[in-house]
Amino acid sequence: MDAITSETVPRPSRDAAWQVVGGELIVLDARGSKLRGLNATGGRVWSLMDGRLRVAEIARAIAAATRAPEDVVLLDVIQFLSRLHALGLVEVGPLPEEP
Repeated sequence: MDAITSETVPRPSRDAAWQVVGGELIVLDARGSKLRGLNATGGRVWSLMDGRLRVAEIARAIAAATRAPEDVVLLDVIQFLSRLHALGLVEVGPLPEEP
């Protein structure tokens, strides 16, 4: 398993499904066995995972929106994405280039 770092480029797993329900982002795991609700900040992180932004860039955007210290947010985002990666909900590496 690849470790999540500030330079990692995360994206939602191709096997995960998600939807916003009642203002909350809900993610269904790859096996279709567990729903996971993400809070507003987790949902924002999820929405920024486009396979192009590095974790540091995602954390910078979250820190700016919440006015929280960027170094603290970076550690929180790394921890959050590491958990999602371990659950198979996040893949790492940029999206394949389109022809």
